[in-house]
Amino acid sequence: METHSSCGLFSLPPELRLHIYKYVLLEGSYVQASHQIPHDPAIIRTCRLIRSEALDVCGTHYRPTFEVVDCNVTKITSWYTAAPHCRRCIYLTQRRDRPRWANLRGWLEKFFQGRVPGFKSAQDSSAWVGAVSHVFDVASGLTVAHDLYWDEAEPIIESVHHAMAVLDKKWR
Repeated sequence: METHSSCGLFSLPPELRLHIYKYVLLEGSYVQASHQIPHDPAIIRTCRLIRSEALDVCGTHYRPTFEVVDCNVTKITSWYTAAPHCRRCIYLTQRRDRPRWANLRGWLEKFFQGRVPGFKSAQDSSAWVGAVSHVFDVASGLTVAHDLYWDEAEPIIESVHHAMAVLDKKWR
């Protein structure tokens, strides 16, 4: 069995190894929600030391961006569960499709349960993307400031929905 000292990678200082991990792991951090559940990159499965160092890079620098169509986060739920080391780092973009309140409501419920991330817009390009962002601001306030569970927050979220539907018929 080869030891760490005989491996060429471990002859490099840790700072250089971290740069290598960034290069290897952070290339192409855009993930379409329709893709399969991710698996850890091969380099992370090499040995415990590399896993430890590389996951630290993932947790600090990896910013996968998901494309969400019609506020449907079904695929992200699986990804989010499979990649716990990247949970706090997920950014989302919305395609300019028709917003679906039922999907957004499901997303908010999963958000309250801690099963998916909230919404952080990588590109604030449309009014309804802004609306989704504001709904998540309200939801975050309800979970953080008021420590509410979904059953308690749902009526408040539904009030926001009614206001959105009055302002824009797309949200009906």
